[in-house]
Amino acid sequence: MLLLLLVLLDTMLLELLLKYVADPILSQEHVLQNGLPSCSGHGEEYLCKDFMVKRNLELITSSQDAVWGALPCTGGSPFQRINALRGEATQEKIAERWKLFRKLWRKFATVIENAISVGAIVCWEWPLQCSYWHDSRVKRVVGKYGLKQFRVDGCVYGLKATRSSAVGMPMKKPRLTYTSGSIIAEELARTCDKAHDHAIVQGSDTKATEEYTPEMAVAIHAATVKAANDDAEGIARQVLRKADAAATPPCSAAIGHPRDPCFVDGV
Repeated sequence: MLLLLLVLLDTMLLELLLKYVADPILSQEHVLQNGLPSCSGHGEEYLCKDFMVKRNLELITSSQDAVWGALPCTGGSPFQRINALRGEATQEKIAERWKLFRKLWRKFATVIENAISVGAIVCWEWPLQCSYWHDSRVKRVVGKYGLKQFRVDGCVYGLKATRSSAVGMPMKKPRLTYTSGSIIAEELARTCDKAHDHAIVQGSDTKATEEYTPEMAVAIHAATVKAANDDAEGIARQVLRKADAAATPPCSAAIGHPRDPCFVDGV
């Protein structure tokens, strides 16, 4: 697990990633140089810690900052519908993954709230078919801020199978992203041109598709820098910030407290 902070052309990009991504510039050493605690070696519960959220809130301070969230989607995977047929023990494990999702989302919603309040860019993604997209908590945040969605097919960004039976074949692995930045969507939205066949995501390739390809990582950074330095988009985010400030009181100091407007309760 890794929590990353990159400074790119005066743009702070805070990435909430739970794996090392396939890009050599995104390294644990870079995280430590920028003063963030490393999550490497910890479980996913580590990101639920209040001190982690507090540190994130301290780092996101202006319209020159950006948040990119890639929270774990295990419980919402379409494969879980099949796995659930295995019996009660498996169903309990899936339920635990949903419980973790709720904890992570509650913390991430706080980060989103803060980012919007200072005019920063917000993005997060899950696989297109992830059930989490249908969760009421997620829909509430999307609707509240009028976030834009776009789709990315992995094959466009160099995602290929490595297992022996399909080595080198493109894998589609569509992802859906919501963002507060129009430029982010314009720069990154890419879908397959259907000019090639795809390998089915299975076996050893399943885990690998959780990571970004180098092409995707570079594209995310380039798009974020462009959006953060675009004056027109910066003004649009400030309008969103002011509208949110008028509608919602600032987050309380007690992160996760039920009276905190950032706290989203429910099962």
